[in-house]
Amino acid sequence: MPVEQNTAEVTQLQSRQEQTEQELADLQTRLETMETGQSQDAQALTELDQRVGELETEITARTQSLASLEQIQSELQAQNEAASAELQRQINLLKAMELLSRARLFMYQSNFGLARQDVQIARDVLATVQPDAPESLADDLDEVIRRLDLTLFNLPDFPVAASDDLDIAWQVLLSGLPQAAPSLDGSGTPAPAVTPSSTPIATFTPTPQGTVQPSATP
Repeated sequence: MPVEQNTAEVTQLQSRQEQTEQELADLQTRLETMETGQSQDAQALTELDQRVGELETEITARTQSLASLEQIQSELQAQNEAASAELQRQINLLKAMELLSRARLFMYQSNFGLARQDVQIARDVLATVQPDAPESLADDLDEVIRRLDLTLFNLPDFPVAASDDLDIAWQVLLSGLPQAAPSLDGSGTPAPAVTPSSTPIATFTPTPQGTVQPSATP
């Protein structure tokens, strides 16, 4: 009986040992599977991190490219605005020069009303140019505007004084132009100072553009 009982117990122990070994083997297999999964997950995370890094690099490159394009656009816009402002300033200067040249012609004809009208328009145009003009030009325009104010003050009662101030304004403005303004006699040199005389009075006819065309009448 003791031998049979011991044998049975040994058999049970062997069975339990085999079962335990099987469970250990199963656990080992599961552990290996989990380790393999973790390794795959780690590799996937590494690849994902690498891809994220590549995306961030691409985003940074695109951002820098956009910033460069915006800077170029701003520089071009600033250059265009500066060029446009300079062109507008030169056009206004030439316009004022033409108005003063025509005013001098009216002074030749003793047509002080039309002369005063052109001087006033030229003075207003130059007043809009002066605030944004370069310092040297602004100084010249300050003197021109001062002389034109004196011209307006002296017309029509003191035409000789008005003519002198108009000539000075004309000469100062001419010196500040980018190119020589047309002279009154077409010779390329400034016309001589004018002195009002008893010349025929000019009549005028408005054109569609609103300019004044003088024509001498006996």
